[in-house]
Amino acid sequence: MEKDGLAKSSDTSIKEEGFISKSLSKDGITNQSLSNDHLGIENISVEPSKLYQIKFLQNQNIDTLEKLSTIDSNIQIKGINKNSLEILKLQSSLQFNERNTKKLEYKIIFDQKKEINDPNKLIGFEILPEPSQNDLFFDIEGYPMYFDDNSKSSGLEYLFGIYYRSFGQETFLKFLAINHQEEKKAFEDLIDFIFSHLKKYKDAHIYHYNAYEETALKKLSQKYETKIFEVDFILRE
Repeated sequence: MEKDGLAKSSDTSIKEEGFISKSLSKDGITNQSLSNDHLGIENISVEPSKLYQIKFLQNQNIDTLEKLSTIDSNIQIKGINKNSLEILKLQSSLQFNERNTKKLEYKIIFDQKKEINDPNKLIGFEILPEPSQNDLFFDIEGYPMYFDDNSKSSGLEYLFGIYYRSFGQETFLKFLAINHQEEKKAFEDLIDFIFSHLKKYKDAHIYHYNAYEETALKKLSQKYETKIFEVDFILRE
């Protein structure tokens, strides 16, 4: 569930002064101090402007949010299609204005996304099923550097969280672990809850951040050789 930002994609770090390390030069970013408005600074970088897009923009002397937010709508930049460029311009404009006005604004870009993709293909919220009062919202927090002396293995999923509605009340259910023995117990309790909930409420769905949760459930089921049937059922629902 990591943010796919500039520093991550370049395997480097950004200094507190707002500089980019010299190792970024291999990706086409110049070895120099950059202003806080530069597109290469992660905390204000325009999504999804990954390094290759920054390089294409730099070739046209577009290297700050301000410049990107004010480009001519008819400009053509090699390597970035027209619709993607319009979205980048809109994103940079919103970020640049927020910095100056201190007001957070947003704009729905559903139509632009549909045009970039196949207009007949469902995207975004169109893919989601009808909401239900019985839906579950699931997240996991883990610590990969943990080492368990008893099991002689590393990694720990220390928190499983479920947000849901119970008798009309918003409820947060947590399963905690500080070692592998507790991790196994927390995992089993979690799966028992989800399995029972889905069996009881046929209209319920589980929402989670990305593929990490699914992968973690599979790994834990295999790791402890438990709840294999239940996990298979949950992932198929």
